[in-house]
Amino acid sequence: FAGWLVRVVERVVAEPLTRLSAVDLLGADERRRIVDEWSGAAVEVEPWTLPGLFAEQVARTPDAVAVVSEGVE
Repeated sequence: FAGWLVRVVERVVAEPLTRLSAVDLLGADERRRIVDEWSGAAVEVEPWTLPGLFAEQVARTPDAVAVVSEGVE
């Protein structure tokens, strides 16, 4: 945290009109670690819709209760 605070203070002192939202808290190494090492490989995900997911669940378990509202199934 101290490093991030120092980075903000240095930037604001050097450029007093800079908006705080424009100050990048992460250094190059931190950004690389988060983006490259921690995030893993990108994975393609099928686009889903709620009705589509509902239909798939109905097909898997046609006798299961689908909705419960005010004690009514």
